[in-house]
Amino acid sequence: MNLNYLKYAVAVMSVCTPCIADQYESSKIRFTTGASFYTLEIEDDSGQVYREQTHLVPTSLTFQSKQGVFGGAGYTLATLDKIEMDDITFDVEEDFSVYSLLLGYRTPMSYYDRYRYWGARLSYSENNETFSSASNAALFIEKDSEQRFGRISLSYEQSTGAIMWSLSGTHVWFFTRQFGAGVNWALGRGIFDDAAFDKADSTAASFGITFVTRGTL
Repeated sequence: MNLNYLKYAVAVMSVCTPCIADQYESSKIRFTTGASFYTLEIEDDSGQVYREQTHLVPTSLTFQSKQGVFGGAGYTLATLDKIEMDDITFDVEEDFSVYSLLLGYRTPMSYYDRYRYWGARLSYSENNETFSSASNAALFIEKDSEQRFGRISLSYEQSTGAIMWSLSGTHVWFFTRQFGAGVNWALGRGIFDDAAFDKADSTAASFGITFVTRGTL
């Protein structure tokens, strides 16, 4: 089973979680986890469709400085559940892992509004099954307060033989100052151009839940 088809797309969905950032009067550290369901579809020029269904369990540890710089490391345990080719479905149940690192910066949209931000981040992901890697760059906007966090990101992902643009969102509500939960989603579109596919169009989608624990340093 060739997992190269997942090497960059899973990374897109998994690295979004670690970049949650709180900018208060002090620096923050945060642990994030959750679960997501992910679908990838590739269609070549002949109309042949290839689909994968995967579920993800991402975890991450993130540091957010009060100056706006943030960084983090993530680990995603993924299970490739099903593959569909030519309307034939195969049950796979194959596990693999994705490791990620990220670095970014955010700043308030205005001097008088300390709850809305814009920012940028860079991330690097590696798949331990295929020994492949991917690089991701994203711009994002955030609404961030003690009770709620929301982010919309536009990202560009590139790896060997594949590129993808993705629009993603994270929406978290905090029950206390330290604990919160919410949902995450992502939609992606790209191109595969490798030995298996010749400039084939691809689409990706994911939806899941997110749990966050945060503290002040």
